[in-house]
Amino acid sequence: RAIIRDEIGRLFDLLTPEQRMVTVAAQVHDVGYEEIAHALGKSVAAAKQIGSRTLRRLRLAAKESR
Repeated sequence: RAIIRDEIGRLFDLLTPEQRMVTVAAQVHDVGYEEIAHALGKSVAAAKQIGSRTLRRLRLAAKESR
């Protein structure tokens, strides 16, 4: 478990605060992109794009660390 926790922490350290916020809100807390967009002062499309690009970045970084 500690190894997984450390790896997740390392991956999240690669993200900007905005990317972390979008990812945690959408993926962990199941907050809708409309609410996330409002909190960020961005369009829903922009919030979704941040979420999508962030997940892609996390997947690539996780693959590279294996």
